[in-house]
Amino acid sequence: MIRKSLRNQTYPLTPTELKLCQRAFDAFLVERSAARDSEEAEVAAALIIELYQKGIRDEKQLLLLAKAADGRA
Repeated sequence: MIRKSLRNQTYPLTPTELKLCQRAFDAFLVERSAARDSEEAEVAAALIIELYQKGIRDEKQLLLLAKAADGRA
């Protein structure tokens, strides 16, 4: 069941999808006091997009998973 919901899809994001990912990313930057051009931010942005493409559609869940992945949860 998890494999079905975390399909490996890569496709261009629509403007609406991109805005959702952007909000999760912006929240990550605020909560981590991270600079937008930092390596930490780049890793988080890539992860948020990857998670979205794999089926995670909830903005708060994207943020929580990005924070958990950075090791400072």
